[in-house]
Amino acid sequence: MASHAANTPTPPRARARWIGLLVACLGQMVMFVNITQTTATLAPIQQDLHVSSSTLVWMASIYSVVVASFVLSAGTVGDIVGRRRIFALGALLLGAGSLTVSLSPGSTGVLIGEAIMGLGGAAVLPNSLSIVTHLFTDAHERTRAVGIWAAVSGIGLGFGPIAAGVILERYSWHAVFLVNVVLAAIVLLLTPRFVAESRHPGRHLDPPGLVLAIAAIGALNYGVIDGGHSGFDSARALWAFVVAALALVALILVEARTRTPMLKLRLFRIPSFATANVVALIVQYGFVATAFAQVLYLERVRHESILRSGLLLLPLMLAYVILSSVAAPLSRVIGFKATLGIGALLAAAGNLLMINQDPSTSLVTVGILMAMFGAGAGLILPPVTAVSVISVPHTDGGMASGTVNLFRQVGGTLGATITGTILTSGLTSRLPDQLTGRGLPRPLAQKLTAAVSSGAPASHASAALRETITAAVGGAFSGALHLAVLIPGVAITAGGAAAVILIRNRPGQPAASPVVAENTQVTVREPDLEPQLVGAGTAALGRPVTAYAGPGPSGRKAGLDGITGTVVHGFVRDVAGASVGAATLTLISLQGRQLGRTHVGPDGRYALTAPAGGSYVLITAADGRQPQAATIVLGDAPLSHDVILSATSGLTGVVRDAADGRPVTDAMVVVTDVRGEVLATATTGESGAFTVNELASGTLTVAVNAAAYRPTALPIEIGDQGITRLDVDLSRGAVLHGTVRAGAGRRPLPDARVTLVDAAGNIAGTAITGDDGSYAFTDLDNGDYTLTASGYPPVATSLSLNGPGHNDCDIELGHPHQ
Repeated sequence: MASHAANTPTPPRARARWIGLLVACLGQMVMFVNITQTTATLAPIQQDLHVSSSTLVWMASIYSVVVASFVLSAGTVGDIVGRRRIFALGALLLGAGSLTVSLSPGSTGVLIGEAIMGLGGAAVLPNSLSIVTHLFTDAHERTRAVGIWAAVSGIGLGFGPIAAGVILERYSWHAVFLVNVVLAAIVLLLTPRFVAESRHPGRHLDPPGLVLAIAAIGALNYGVIDGGHSGFDSARALWAFVVAALALVALILVEARTRTPMLKLRLFRIPSFATANVVALIVQYGFVATAFAQVLYLERVRHESILRSGLLLLPLMLAYVILSSVAAPLSRVIGFKATLGIGALLAAAGNLLMINQDPSTSLVTVGILMAMFGAGAGLILPPVTAVSVISVPHTDGGMASGTVNLFRQVGGTLGATITGTILTSGLTSRLPDQLTGRGLPRPLAQKLTAAVSSGAPASHASAALRETITAAVGGAFSGALHLAVLIPGVAITAGGAAAVILIRNRPGQPAASPVVAENTQVTVREPDLEPQLVGAGTAALGRPVTAYAGPGPSGRKAGLDGITGTVVHGFVRDVAGASVGAATLTLISLQGRQLGRTHVGPDGRYALTAPAGGSYVLITAADGRQPQAATIVLGDAPLSHDVILSATSGLTGVVRDAADGRPVTDAMVVVTDVRGEVLATATTGESGAFTVNELASGTLTVAVNAAAYRPTALPIEIGDQGITRLDVDLSRGAVLHGTVRAGAGRRPLPDARVTLVDAAGNIAGTAITGDDGSYAFTDLDNGDYTLTASGYPPVATSLSLNGPGHNDCDIELGHPHQ
């Protein structure tokens, strides 16, 4: 495993990290290649296997459905058993699924292979991101690495149709899927050498949540696909939507009560987090839907070859990759609201203008529209991912990252499913009118529509009829494509408006739009893509920029009130972004001397002056809040440093005897955090009750022990506020005691060593007898033991402990000369 002891790694280690990033990105690229690769080969697959339109939609969708269903739990499994191991397993499944599709003689094999690839993609996606964040511990390098990782999805989507087109020029569609086999094999070869294993012990699976999520997503997609062909009022479609709704409600109820939720529903009470996830779903839906629709527009309406269609799709993919790489730094400069607003305008405009596309539209115009959409999506997806992580407490950062990935995958799944359904059902409904409009009789038009829907070849038809069918298919597809791009265009417009209204402009900063403070220059710290624990890191010196400030009580611009020089200022807020107006901040030197103290204003604003530039410790405390301490570095310019204070909560409960339910008195209750730090202790009274106050929200561990009982440790999820109840049942442990005697008078023997060995040969305990020759062992399990006493010639005695309580065993030693 790579060492993180040095701040500046040696060049070979640095090179190995970047190669590890390459491996992780290559694995992720394989899963994205399959999306557009499959889309590009749908036509030859349908012609070769003569599959129905509904089966064709499942071929295009089942991969994304499986990825979305398993992506969150796959990340948890990686945390438990090893991220590299699950990542490699995902690459193996991607290769095996691709090989299954390639060797398949029928549609069933294609569907099975795509589902296997979906399992592989679900394993690769979250664990590849975890591998990247584990490889790079430096904040700036990690930001660059995550940006590269995010951009690779666009590269994979663009590479898929190009690779498919090149191969289909000479070979059948079966050979297209061998590309993934080769890429997966490369990933499997490089992973053990360049990717270090990492785990996150303490994570737990959520089987009920997993099953319910699969049921909800699968039923929803089945309802969309079946409804598109049989009608949304059909019995199958209606039952599918009912099952999806019931599974979703059950998922919400289960996740609200389980101790190890797949989704922490309380995070959705944070407006920025909830909005970011919805926007991520909408934009990912639009991205997949637009790429899907444009590939079919180029192939079916403009009759471009698959290779040429892939090349013509490059403006969309390149614009997405380029803008993805600049979205994070741009959001630091102009804020999240402006970045997301510009992105939504570009993406929505690109979609809505695509409604005017027809067979005669200029390819330059088509390329510009796709570039507009790709640029807009690139400006939205990386920032909303960052917002979802930054908006929550640090301890929930992993959950937030997994949640936004889940929403993106659900969006991509719906994009493929809904768009495929719109296009195939639209073709079926519009083609008869297109054919009759070109002079064909209605019965013939109906037969030709059925033949086209099943992928039957038209080689037996005359050249004139084939030309008429081709033109009619293009016209029918054009109408369906207009609806396919209208839906994401409208949805992205609404999502962009919600983002501008509900997402905070900067993490921890006011939600109001920034305004310029007159003639004031301050330093604003650029936020990282991942939050840092307050007190666990160092606030870096920022670069001087024009100050932002909210309006004061009189409506004037509230700047720093003339304070300049070595100043630290900012806002104190809670995890939901609300101001904490009763906090006290103390500035001390590294030697512990107090240098300044202040109270925050009603809006949570504060400012402190230091005697000179240098390193200091800023301590923030408020009633009912978890205090925080942070090391800050001040220079010649003021430093903006915002503080997030978590609300404290309480824990209460009763410790009882597991056998008879009686309260256990004088039991020790110890509460620790995820790092093992002791946060609080308490002792139970006569009623067995205990209470612990002022605990920070999050996942904690409660350990309980009492005399004559077996100790226990339990995980507990503490909410943002209020009292959490936890009752603990303790099982009694067996107690063994006795007296060691020696000599003719059987006098008690002091200082004798007594050793207790269990049936497996392990030493369960040792004791030295006291002046009265007595010994005792407590907290023992039932079973067979061997008791050995030495001092005089040793004596060994076998005994069995059956049930809790006291057990006596006296030992008599003989004198060697007796």
